[in-house]
Amino acid sequence: MARVEFRNHPYTEGGIKKEPILITRENVGYFTYPDFDIAHSDLNTMLVSTPNLFAAYFELSPGTQYGPPDYHPNDEIYLVLEGELTQVSPYSGQAVTVKAGEALIMPKGCVHAGFNFGQTKMKAFSCSQGIVDDQLFPLDKEGKWNLYKRGSKEEFPEPQPLYRSTKMGTINDIGKWPMDFEELRKPTQYLYKVSEEDKLRVVRGLEFPILMKISVSNDSIQMGEYIIPAGGIQCRMSEPDSHEGETCIYVIEGEMGVFMTETRETFKIFPDEAIYIPAGQEYSMINYGTEPVHAAFVITPSF
Repeated sequence: MARVEFRNHPYTEGGIKKEPILITRENVGYFTYPDFDIAHSDLNTMLVSTPNLFAAYFELSPGTQYGPPDYHPNDEIYLVLEGELTQVSPYSGQAVTVKAGEALIMPKGCVHAGFNFGQTKMKAFSCSQGIVDDQLFPLDKEGKWNLYKRGSKEEFPEPQPLYRSTKMGTINDIGKWPMDFEELRKPTQYLYKVSEEDKLRVVRGLEFPILMKISVSNDSIQMGEYIIPAGGIQCRMSEPDSHEGETCIYVIEGEMGVFMTETRETFKIFPDEAIYIPAGQEYSMINYGTEPVHAAFVITPSF
């Protein structure tokens, strides 16, 4: 287990390097959030934290919550992996329940807190551009929440109407999904759920096709899932690719190989493990197994 060091994880010795690194159970970082109220905290497993990218997963036991409500200077995205999460925006009075396989967008500045009202553990992949330890706690000590009965308009100003896109997306929507980022951030105190049907589906590659299911793609962050099929005459792989932004790939199911084109290195990633790939480095993802590989990815700022 590595010592948690925000902005510099997992490179806790010698600073951030321009090379890929495998993140296993031996070099993840654990932290409690918030650390000043353990009774209302969740357990976080940090995968990557650089000045440009944060990726982790966190867990909530049945009947628990994390708080007090906070917000961050950048968009924050969750992908629920197990159970269900009820997320609350105290200023708008909105509560959204997100189940396994669904994503949740919290635009920058959106105040939020989470609850597990289910009977099983909740587990979610969490990511954002930049630093999430720059959190802010806007509510006063009395913890005034606009939840059950609406407070005064002086305390809780009326937010703008919630806009939701219902269109079927195309590859031309990369960079503005599920809606244009300016539209997304206008009503800053609204949460956005991305269901399985809402995800933007893209087939990447012709000779070696894989499926991408994109939950969020805007000016600051790209988050989605890779499905790499199994079978065929040989192993299944993705065509070589690189990105302008930094990348973290987190394996949910199956076993993934990652081949770095320039250095000829190969990494093998098991479930609950990840790989960090610096900007501009070309790689391919490989499935040597007999079952499909399901992985979450986050790229900041752009593909």
